[in-house]
Amino acid sequence: MGFAQKAAKIMLTAGLGLAVFGLGTLSQRAEAQSVRGSTGDAQNAVKSASVMMLELKGSSLPPWWRALAVARLARSQARTGDEESARVLARDAVLLMNERSPTPPPPALGPATLFAILSQAYLDMRDPQSAVQLANESLKAMQSVSDPVTRAANFAFLGLIMSEASGPEGARPLLLQGLRDASSLPAGREQIAALSMIAQAQGKLNDKASATDTLAALAGALPALKKSGDIALTRAYAARAAMAAQDGNAARTHIREAVAAYDRSTQSSEMPMPERVAALGLIALAYNEIGDKSAARQIVATLKQTLASISEPYDKFQGLLTLADTTYEIEQQRRP
Repeated sequence: MGFAQKAAKIMLTAGLGLAVFGLGTLSQRAEAQSVRGSTGDAQNAVKSASVMMLELKGSSLPPWWRALAVARLARSQARTGDEESARVLARDAVLLMNERSPTPPPPALGPATLFAILSQAYLDMRDPQSAVQLANESLKAMQSVSDPVTRAANFAFLGLIMSEASGPEGARPLLLQGLRDASSLPAGREQIAALSMIAQAQGKLNDKASATDTLAALAGALPALKKSGDIALTRAYAARAAMAAQDGNAARTHIREAVAAYDRSTQSSEMPMPERVAALGLIALAYNEIGDKSAARQIVATLKQTLASISEPYDKFQGLLTLADTTYEIEQQRRP
């Protein structure tokens, strides 16, 4: 797998697919701002990623890759309460994306994805107006994207953002387009990830019936997955979708299957370390959403151990941000 393909796959899994959105409303998350500063693991991970970014920004990596990396770091900075740094990084990310590159970015690593991630960053900073503006920039960039995987992922992700930033009127057209694009994909990881985000958005809109229908479509795609690593990832996606549809029993079943599949994947080298980190992050979030914070924290501990074995800078950087995002979501709900 080439560098661009690898980067795109990780971005869809960890950058968009992880889609760390809180269980509460925007106002409830604003009330949790005081807790953000106490999430030590998240802050330490962001600090380590920031140090790595100083090296990566000056590297020979394509500007579009550096732009997406800076955007992800901006989002994590926003979540852990450093809004000033997040805004500076957001501006840097846009400038980097506008730099000329001898090779164009793959669809999943282009401006549409960049603006979508920055939109979520501003939503985390409780600035829905800016979040909507950036979402609109992403939609403009999407007009030139024909890749169905990128379209399904971005429309689903933007629908999830708009479900909080602007409510049903802004979210539903995006979710409908996301469903259209997802339905054109073969049953597999990319389709399931998009459907999971769509179901989560429908849950936020209190549209249980639609979330249930989306969950059913997602469940129908699960048998197509044969590799343990793919099963671990997609079952975690399914668990989050099930909670959005208010089906706690299904969510618990999917989590058990995700954990069992992950354990099987560790017995071989079929699942690359960066994907292990992403899978553990998703499983931890799923446990968190069923209210089992103890299990979620145990999974995070395994995530940290796995991350410690990664030496490649690109993979390490992405893993640190996955750790930061996951830990933030689990610990920021510690207080009512």
